[in-house]
Amino acid sequence: MLVLPTRSSLSFALAAGLLLCCAGDPTRAQKASADRPKAPVKKKRNVKMSTPLSRYRDEVRVALPPETPITPAPKPVIAPRATAEPGNVVMQFVNAARNSRSGVNAPSDPLTIRWRAALSAFNQPPLVLLAAADRIVAYGELSWQLFQADGASPAHAAIGMGAVTLDPDWNLFYFPDKFGRVAANQLSDGAPAFSLLPRQTKGFARRLLTRFENSLLAVSYEVAIDAHAADPEYSIAESFDLIGPENRKSWLDAGGPAVVQDAVSKSAVMLPAMRKDSLVLALDNVIYTLDPRLEVRSVLTGEFQPLAFSLDEARRIYLLLGDRGKMYLWRISPAGERLYSLALPPGFDVVASPPIVGYDHTVYLVSGRFILSVAEDGKLNWSREASTAIAGAVVTPDNRLIVSEGANVVSWNAKGERTLLHAFPEPLVTAPVLTKEGDLLVASRTTLYCASR
Repeated sequence: MLVLPTRSSLSFALAAGLLLCCAGDPTRAQKASADRPKAPVKKKRNVKMSTPLSRYRDEVRVALPPETPITPAPKPVIAPRATAEPGNVVMQFVNAARNSRSGVNAPSDPLTIRWRAALSAFNQPPLVLLAAADRIVAYGELSWQLFQADGASPAHAAIGMGAVTLDPDWNLFYFPDKFGRVAANQLSDGAPAFSLLPRQTKGFARRLLTRFENSLLAVSYEVAIDAHAADPEYSIAESFDLIGPENRKSWLDAGGPAVVQDAVSKSAVMLPAMRKDSLVLALDNVIYTLDPRLEVRSVLTGEFQPLAFSLDEARRIYLLLGDRGKMYLWRISPAGERLYSLALPPGFDVVASPPIVGYDHTVYLVSGRFILSVAEDGKLNWSREASTAIAGAVVTPDNRLIVSEGANVVSWNAKGERTLLHAFPEPLVTAPVLTKEGDLLVASRTTLYCASR
């Protein structure tokens, strides 16, 4: 049996900071990328050094289809405009594809603050806001807090290392608890529903939790929580069988949900995104696509160090990568065609989110107080400098980039023209959330705001 190393003397403040470093606190966006918190490093490259996958129990290598090298496309590809998606924000960067696509158009009328609520559960700044089914979840490094649509807060609890995901169809939300397990609580009132036991608990952070049908996919990575221990070196993807929406059994109960398959990498870097039934994992020099039971469907290889990526509706990959000390944006088809490669300007080496992909396939990159807009053919549309560091952004179906910028929420149109949507009374630390009801949600370090048209 493969035994992954664990860590003792857990320190939430040290470890969880790696996970949510750039989602909403603009001061942290200067220090780390959203997924892999290091700038590109120069090192020897070898396409044959792609990171393999193995199974946890017996260390057997995962069966792979033939590798497909990533090669330049013979001609430009212009895709049809994507259809607007539901208005729920179920996880950091909106959805499992991590493309920050809001399903709601930008506000066209002046906004006023409808209510404000204290973030009483937090002793660290909130970094992420989620919203679905008339419920709002704010979470940060140490805790989550549930709100109703009127600002009342029925529940809060401590959180372990990792991300929170809403599942409104099943009236659940998932999060890592303080013992390293995956907890499922009721979205309506925050009451515990059941819990899951991953292969590894202590010393692992949950980078992605997302459900497809009866399978919950969890992608985790080892975290350095002991300064005297060896460097982190493992990542693991796991597929849990949740049985069905009526299940309320936990991992200790007979017939309860359990891990049915896994894929382990001896690498601390396993960046995930998911679109429908396809889980995509980016590791050094390789991109895997797996089904919900973690059988590998495709293997794309190249020479790159993945820093962050997102997916669009056709599972095209928008990959920020490091190569020989430089930073690039690649757009890659599922078949392995590199549709474009854009070298980013010098100094643009820290990103606050994976690539933000518009419904027209314009890509927005955010770094500190700078925004780049990249056209579908890979050419730069425009670059702009905000008045202060950007806490987060989403893109709307009407081609607006909605940005939390200091104490303001602003809109940037396709031409790079800026419009102030609302000035809040204090600096903001989260990306804006647009709800199906027409509200705009955003938070400062101490207060959750709801503004309406």
